Amino acid sequence: MKTFRRTPFVLALLTIIVCLGLLLTSYTPFNPTHRRYSSETVLTMGDSNDIGDSGENVLSKDLGLPRNDEQIPQLIICNTTPKNLPKNAKCIFNSDEIENYRQPDFVSDEIIAESKNAKRLLISYERDYQQIQEIAIASKALKRPLWLYVRHNTEVAPEYHAIVESTGGRIVYYFATDGYANLIDLILTRILAGALGMMVIVMLWEMVAGIFAFSLPTMHQPKSSVVVHEHKTSRKARHAVDDYEQFVRSAKDNARNTLDD
Repeated sequence: MKTFRRTPFVLALLTIIVCLGLLLTSYTPFNPTHRRYSSETVLTMGDSNDIGDSGENVLSKDLGLPRNDEQIPQLIICNTTPKNLPKNAKCIFNSDEIENYRQPDFVSDEIIAESKNAKRLLISYERDYQQIQEIAIASKALKRPLWLYVRHNTEVAPEYHAIVESTGGRIVYYFATDGYANLIDLILTRILAGALGMMVIVMLWEMVAGIFAFSLPTMHQPKSSVVVHEHKTSRKARHAVDDYEQFVRSAKDNARNTLDD
């Protein structure tokens, strides 16, 4: 019974540890930040430049990479005959399919990442659409997947998904805004509450079982009635045999006395 009670307790404890770990770290293996959503909320109102910088700053922290416009040299992708390149820039890929040059938000030896802290990404937004197309061309040629990070509720046209996924990367609905509640966190919270409830029930059960075990008197096992019965029977039989032997001796003595007379 103790093993039976300990099993749900151990399972509940393990569940609590796992849920707390996932809730505290927001861990996921499915994108380079290894987070389900951003570590900080981003701006959604105000100057467009401030909103864009807000997303890039948070993503820089979560990726552990410097913003491309803050490092020297800045890594860019270029046309075969680019014009008016920025100072301290290094072109890492050239193609006639690129209009002049593009500067991705983040570039490492493994990935290229773009931050789009925007409400919508539609094909009609030609500037954004062309930018992602050209970066994707370089991404495939350099064999570095393109990861595009957007708000948790950004409206993204399917064409963007097709372009990004063709590089081996993915669009991540990532940036949290004020009041955002992650669905997985809500599920984990409910599982955590259930596991805590299970632990409380098992602990109460152990307490009640211990109280009953302490209060019940020790019961002595009675002697077997069969043994007692056999003892009485053997004693009666022994007395009967003694009486019979005494009767036989008396009969013999009487017979001898009669013969002598």
